[in-house]
Parts: sequence; C-alpha cells; structure tokens
Amino acid sequence: MDGVSSPAINPVSVLLINPPVFLLARDMRSGAGIPSGLLSIAAVLNAHGYRALVYNADFEGSVRARSGRRGHASRGLGAQEIWSSVREVMREHRPGAVGISFATGGLAPAIELARLVKEIDPGVWVIAGGIHPTARPEEVLSSPGFDVAVCGEGEYTTLEVIRAREQGRPLGDVPGIAYRDEGRVVGTGRRSRIDDLDQIPVDYRDLLIDVDLYPREALGYIWTSRGCPFSCAYCSSAIIWGGEVRFRSPEHVVEELGHVFGRYGVRDFRFIDDNFTYHPRRVTRICEGILDRGLRISWSCCSRADLAMKFSPDLLRLMRRSGCRRICIGFESGSQQILDSVGRGVSLSDMAVTLGAMKRAGIGIHADFIIGMPGESSTSLAATFDLVRRVGEGAGATLSIARFRPYPGTPLSEDQASRDPGARTVAAPGRDQPVTDGEIDRWVEMARQYAEVHNVRVLARSPTFVLGRLRENLRSPRGMAGLVSRVVRSYLARSRPPAGPCCRQ
Repeated sequence: MDGVSSPAINPVSVLLINPPVFLLARDMRSGAGIPSGLLSIAAVLNAHGYRALVYNADFEGSVRARSGRRGHASRGLGAQEIWSSVREVMREHRPGAVGISFATGGLAPAIELARLVKEIDPGVWVIAGGIHPTARPEEVLSSPGFDVAVCGEGEYTTLEVIRAREQGRPLGDVPGIAYRDEGRVVGTGRRSRIDDLDQIPVDYRDLLIDVDLYPREALGYIWTSRGCPFSCAYCSSAIIWGGEVRFRSPEHVVEELGHVFGRYGVRDFRFIDDNFTYHPRRVTRICEGILDRGLRISWSCCSRADLAMKFSPDLLRLMRRSGCRRICIGFESGSQQILDSVGRGVSLSDMAVTLGAMKRAGIGIHADFIIGMPGESSTSLAATFDLVRRVGEGAGATLSIARFRPYPGTPLSEDQASRDPGARTVAAPGRDQPVTDGEIDRWVEMARQYAEVHNVRVLARSPTFVLGRLRENLRSPRGMAGLVSRVVRSYLARSRPPAGPCCRQ
C-alpha cells in the first residue's frame, strides 16, 4: 500500500470491528462487556461528520441472531457461523474503511478478520489499532490484510487518517501511525495524548450494532481516566496510555452515568479504569454527584491494595452509599519475592489491611491473581494458592486466575526474556528450583477450578446477582448451559477441598 495516493473513503461508512477472540476459543467471557475503545473512536468520527458503527464479533448474541442459531445450547458457535456474521454485517453496511482493535491474544483472529474483509471487498481500507499494533506495528503490517496501524490513543489519530485518505494527503503527515511505503514499514512517531478527555462524547452506545441484544449490565462499562503511574513489569497499560494519569471531570462522568441510566435502564455499572481510586477527592465528587442526581445504581471499580488500605472510613461509607458494591484488586501473588521482582510495589501486609477495611465497610472484593511469573518456584506457587484460598474463604472475595503471558513492549516481554534468560527463571533461595511450564499449568488449572466453584458459592448468596445472571443468560443458550454446569460443579465440590499438585522439592 503506497503511503501517498489512494482512493477516497466513503464518509458515511466506517465500520469498527471487535474480533471474535473469546468466541473462537469457546471462552465464556465473550460478550461480557462492550468494546468501549472502539465506541469512543466511533463517537468522535460521528461528531466530525462520518457515519461510523461498531460491530462486536465477539458477542454471542449478535452472531446467533445473524446465523439463526438462537437455540442449540448443546454446542457452541462454530467458526463458520462467526465469520458468516461478519460477512453479513459487511454486506449490510458496505464500509469504505474497517478498523480492527486487538491485544496480543487477538492477533490471529484479527489477521483472519482482515483477510476476510479484503476477500469481501479488496477496495476496503483496513486499519489496525490497540495494544498489539501499538507495540508491534511491523509485525501487524507484515499481514497483507492491514493497510495502516494506529499507535496509541485511537480517536483523533483515526479521524486524521481517514481525512488524509479521503483528501489524498500523505499518510506521513499524520502523527501516531505506521504504514507500508514501497514495501517497508514507516512510522510517524508518537502522537500527543488527549489532554481534555471530556471532549469525547458519552452518548455512543447507539453506535453499537445489535445494541438491543446486549444484557443491560454490558452497557454499563464506563472509563473515567486513562493511564497508570505505577510500573508493574508485566502490565501493558503504559503502551497505550503512557505513565501519567489523565482524568475525565467528575461532572462528565456523572453525566454519562445519568445518560446510560435513563436511556438504557442500566442499574449496574463497572468503571474499567486501570485505577479508578487513584485520586480520592475525585472519587468523592463522583459519589456525591451520583447521590445528588438521585441515581439508584450499583457500581464496581479497580484499585490497588496499597491505595485502598488508605481510604478513610468516611470515603468508604460514601462509596457504599453511592452504590459501590465491589472493588477489583490485583493481589497477583502470595510470594513477596515475586511481587517485588515484578515491581508491584505492594506488600502482603497491605493486602491484609485492605481486606479488613473493605469487610468493615461492607464492600466486596474481587481478587485477581497471576500464576507463572518469572522466578516462580514450588514455594511461591504454593504460597499463591494458599493466598487464593485465604482471600476467598476468609474475606468472601470472588476470584480470577490468569496464567502469566508476557505482553510485547513490557519489561517482561518475550524478546527481553530471550536476551536475558535470568528474567524468565530465577531460582528461589534454599532448595527451590524454577518450575516447569507443565507444573505451572497444573497449578493454574487447580486454582481456576477452585475459583470457579468458590465464585458460584459466593455470588449465589446475592439475589440481585442470581436474577441478573438468569436474565442475561436467557439471551445466550450456551451461557445458560455454562451457568447450570458451574452450579452443579459447585454443589458436587462442596465437601471436597482441593489438594495441591505434586511439586518437585
């Protein structure tokens, strides 16, 4: 693709697609929320005269509706049905440009999606965006399906790219992208970040194709800030947002809450910021705004143990009164050595203090763990599993377990580890030796099985949650089958505490 001359883009047909990462993997997380990043880009494009829509190819409801597979819960959707839904949307809207956003785990589905788009209409111009294109634009543009990669924040870069193509201007004049020019990949450098986040419209959910098929809870995903000042070596946040935190104003956030509450009837919201609680005074103003507007809602957010432990009792009470029901906190590991080695900046004692403070305030905790960090040993893995159980059983927290995967562009990325083998396996003190991938996989599977059973028990105590999940899964036969399966497994496992796998000593 030449970087100078090209056909114009139809200004009323920009289609932004979230690739079917979880659906293709038959992962139950498909359609858990809305693609907020793509919707923000679509909102800016529409505000500047373009007709842009978003299709979530990872949402089971849309794929089933377009394939006629509303029933048949006994088996999941196949790849043919998933890609057929994309073909139908492409035929229906006939876009002149398609944007695809993805992280590293979505690279293969994104490449296939771009190939399919070009097969349907070779004249469509395909833009890649998201974490992986930002970190590895050369790799992404080695696929012939992509014409340009947007690096970093996408709203105004995408707008400028489409304007440049429409007007026949050189892509080299657009900061924040990479593109092919005479067979080589050319980058235009970093783009200045958006200072005033309030300029991004909040009324974008109607730009989501099949929005009426989504559970109300999925429409309650809201971002209120961008960036994180902390330096966890495994985290990809800084790749897109940088190391500084930028905020939407409390008034702008409350305006969006009121809009979504009134327009879509959403009562349960999830703030998806890296760290919603970084600025306590701002949290106070948002909570006060919710109460002043009389919004009878519930909400959850993300924080860190070393910040949450410092919340005043007054702030916690205010958060609870305004609807805060759960805070997601990254515990990550039960080994202080592992936490320190990845720059987490949190101590195990911080975690204990936070658990006590949240319990006294009546706010639930969702605890995230990452198993398989560089330097893991049999001792650190056992300590993490012990913490998983103590946080779950002692604090009544819900749990999620992830297997460590290095994100390109992070300090723990695979290419850095290959240059420095010690970054991948560091023998623990004493008799411990680094564990194998197979041993890590066994610990991950055991922890996930425990978390799945435990979460069902915890959440089944909440009538609001039970009714919400039943209502949500009535739209998804596969989801209903999965929900029933988890309940049955929880009942059968009630009297069987898990035992750890045999570890090399």
